[in-house]
Amino acid sequence: MSDEWADSQIDVDGVKGCLRSFQNLKAKHGHLKVVLSVGGGGKGSDNFAAVAANHASRERFAHTARGLVKEYGLDGIDSNTIPPLLPPPIPHPSFAPPPLILPREN
Repeated sequence: MSDEWADSQIDVDGVKGCLRSFQNLKAKHGHLKVVLSVGGGGKGSDNFAAVAANHASRERFAHTARGLVKEYGLDGIDSNTIPPLLPPPIPHPSFAPPPLILPREN
């Protein structure tokens, strides 16, 4: 679920990996907060649905996320997932929305 090359192998600012580069930036600028975002719109959430659906996978994700936070000095993990789109529910024929009452203008 990770981009291992970008996370730990690509050359960035004289170190290997974006995560190590973020760690170095944070060490130089202590006021920075670094949060790793997982998922996101479009294809970013596709793999995460399978992880979220299984208890063992969720446990493994949580363990791995905690390891990344500790190893790279991150301030947290943002699980930014978007559930699959579902068709809107069909209202029951007897359902009527409440009337919209607007204030009277003077």
